[in-house]
Amino acid sequence: MSQASGAYGQLLLGTFVETAYNYSATSMACVKLPINTSGIRASQNLVTPATILGRRSAAAPYSGLVDVRGTVTVPVDVNNIGYWLKLVFGSPTTTSGPVAGLWQHVYKVSSLASHVVEQGYTDKSEYFAYNGCKADSFSMSIRGDEELVASIDVIGGKETQSATSAMSGTTTHGFSRFTRFMASLQEGGADIATVTETDFRITNNLGADVYLIDGTPFRGDLPDGLCNASGRLRAQFNSASLYLHALSGTERSVQIKLATGSYQLVFNFDELLYQRQAPVIDGPGPIWLDMPWQAYYDNDADASVAKVTLINSVSAY
Repeated sequence: MSQASGAYGQLLLGTFVETAYNYSATSMACVKLPINTSGIRASQNLVTPATILGRRSAAAPYSGLVDVRGTVTVPVDVNNIGYWLKLVFGSPTTTSGPVAGLWQHVYKVSSLASHVVEQGYTDKSEYFAYNGCKADSFSMSIRGDEELVASIDVIGGKETQSATSAMSGTTTHGFSRFTRFMASLQEGGADIATVTETDFRITNNLGADVYLIDGTPFRGDLPDGLCNASGRLRAQFNSASLYLHALSGTERSVQIKLATGSYQLVFNFDELLYQRQAPVIDGPGPIWLDMPWQAYYDNDADASVAKVTLINSVSAY
């Protein structure tokens, strides 16, 4: 029997919201999303008991709690990225876009709903559905000519394995990739052209330890936690201006914008502080300044530690 190939793998995300945690709807409408890798899986430890049975041989182990989690790496594209942003932030506010036929989706920190995610090994007709999934974190890096991808850490509730897909009514969207060369960056509200690398991470700090005494080994709920955002700029060291913002504790902002034609994906961190970290001399070559930052919400009009604006042809997420 031939081995399953990742080339035939697929990831389906339920477009419906679970009305209760770990609940499967009657109609499992979904969207098929492009992926680079998908590492979601259930694990269940074998617990070693300390039981003494009058001999030195150990007693039989027993099964512990089921933990569903894993990292999905996806290309940052015009249409499909909106579904992952919904898992990270909650439902966006959608309005007509700046051009006829386009839509603007604005994501801010809000309450999160749980969804069903299914990994399919289609060449072997094996499907693993995961209920109760939320995004615990979302991270991106822009550097060199690396493929522009996002990594999403997913936590879920339970796993169901089957020889047929649990999903139905599959939707697909056209795939159009954003690249590193479509990126621009503003710091403090102005364009900055000295940054060579940037990365950021948005974390939801989900409460993953809710296991109820209900006769099942599955996670019983997944409460939302505080949303944090942090990142880093790596810049040419040609003056101390950026470093002085950290030294003085001055509030700053960072905007990362990806644009191709009328399509846009914009990440705004409107209130942040830089961590003090002076440059060093590590050889005879160029001197670089690494500026870690942490975002927060104090009095910004958007009332969110991070805001993402996506403009594309998808009418609703």
